[in-house]
Amino acid sequence: MKLNKTIEASLTNLIGRFSHSFTCLGLSLATFIGLAAQFVFPNGALAAVPAVATVPADAITSTGANLKGTVNPNGDTTAASFQYSTDPAVSGLVSTIAGSGNISPFANGNGTLASFNNPFGVARDASGNLYVGDQANHRIRKIDVSGTVTTFAGSGAVGCIDGTGEAASFYSPSGVALDAVRSCLYVADFGNNVIRRIALATRAVTTLAGTAGESGSTDGTGAEARFNGPIAVAVDAAGNVYVADFLNNNIRKITAGGEVTTFAGSAALTGGYVNGSGVDARFSAPFGVAVDASGFVFVADSNNHAIRKITAGGVVTTFAGSFTSVDTVLTGVSGFLDATGANAKFKYPFGVAVDAVGNIYVAESENHAIRKITADGVVSTLAGAAGMGYADGSPAVAQFQNPHGLAVDSTGNVYVADFDNHRIRKLGAAVTTVAAQSGLSGGTVQDVHVTVTGLQPETTYYYRAVGVNSAGSASGNLVNFTTLSPATPVVITQQPVSQAVNPGTKVTFTVVATGTAPLTYQWKLNGTAINGATAASLTLASVTSTDAGTYTVEVGNVVGTVTSQPATLTVLDVGQT
Repeated sequence: MKLNKTIEASLTNLIGRFSHSFTCLGLSLATFIGLAAQFVFPNGALAAVPAVATVPADAITSTGANLKGTVNPNGDTTAASFQYSTDPAVSGLVSTIAGSGNISPFANGNGTLASFNNPFGVARDASGNLYVGDQANHRIRKIDVSGTVTTFAGSGAVGCIDGTGEAASFYSPSGVALDAVRSCLYVADFGNNVIRRIALATRAVTTLAGTAGESGSTDGTGAEARFNGPIAVAVDAAGNVYVADFLNNNIRKITAGGEVTTFAGSAALTGGYVNGSGVDARFSAPFGVAVDASGFVFVADSNNHAIRKITAGGVVTTFAGSFTSVDTVLTGVSGFLDATGANAKFKYPFGVAVDAVGNIYVAESENHAIRKITADGVVSTLAGAAGMGYADGSPAVAQFQNPHGLAVDSTGNVYVADFDNHRIRKLGAAVTTVAAQSGLSGGTVQDVHVTVTGLQPETTYYYRAVGVNSAGSASGNLVNFTTLSPATPVVITQQPVSQAVNPGTKVTFTVVATGTAPLTYQWKLNGTAINGATAASLTLASVTSTDAGTYTVEVGNVVGTVTSQPATLTVLDVGQT
């Protein structure tokens, strides 16, 4: 029998200590090891990790699936579970995409061979390229899908020169946002007090709004407008650009034509905390801005330690973050607490991003953490609870230092501009572990499964089976599935039509309906189901007076059943017109 070397060494040491006793009994070392092993391991062998495989899921719906796998316990009691995520790697880990952590010398290159100097904002395009506002290097950098870092625009010299690529110049570029429809990147050029636009195809840089070197709060078109420390930008589906105008303590809006208006908040060097409409609202050092698919604008209101929400009409409310109220005057309360809505606490939220299903992601400067807020306002900590520092790994041990801008992709991976670590980090989409069967035993392959719910429709998930016993754990291969489109209810678009005919006439009633297939049909005469009448059309080959009456049809699917409007069949008397 082959023993683990650690176990064999321990038994050998035991015999050495009591060799006299074993010699008196006439037992050799080999004999004693064999007897001891059989006593400690009755099956005659050390426990082995389970053998695990993942099997394609079934019973897939728009919000759930039955995850499947096989486990061979290998003779030891084993528990099976499944791990799933929208991240193809199913890792859920924090990693460094690019940046050495050194601010000099300035360097392009692959991954950690490149250097950044206070990366501020980050945006991701549909192809997976990242764009970074490299603030202290006065450049816009690009990280392609291979991790190679290049200079997308900016010479590195302070200035406000429009031009192509490295012929252009910036002054502390901060937030960046992509307009996929118009194929351009917007830049909050903080030091120049302007908003810049870069064509993705040509790298041509132009000034969209504001005048370099001039601060203020004037609304107007293009160069007529004034900003005061524009620090972050976001773009909606219509091409409107929203600006967190940091030192003006308000949110500005720029149309695709360059017309600048004050969207919410009143320009003031001293911020405030007031929920209200338009210029009646108050912010204090708004640092980040994002727009969701419905057109709601979210603001990281840093000095108020809150995430604010603005409707398309400019009505401002507090979406999450704790505050006190005295005589209608609000004061933000800082802290680090996961909870819902106003019960949650933040400390200087800087970056904010929104995913396709309405989850909000927040980069917290002084808590050095990445937080998540569901559409219902439930706040949780994704990573960074370990405190300030630099560490990759699981969310529980990962560390950031003053994280600023955020971007999130369609699979839920979060990209972070780790400002004082001078790196770009990635937080893999959350991994969910769900228990399946426990107490598995024996030495044969056994089927395991578990049904999961609460998934997002039309989303690809990746999962694996996992087995754990006293010898360790093993994971199966990764398998993926895509949830279905949400089921839509039946809508009758063409009702059956009443008819008056002579006896012997062939009559057909027809209904047209939409909804998630398969659709079912049941025709009725005077409220009684007609046997076999289960198609979209009902044909009566040669009507008689007994066929006269009121016809309806029930059309159904997985959502429910809808009854058509009644259609009357009148069978005329002979000679009646």
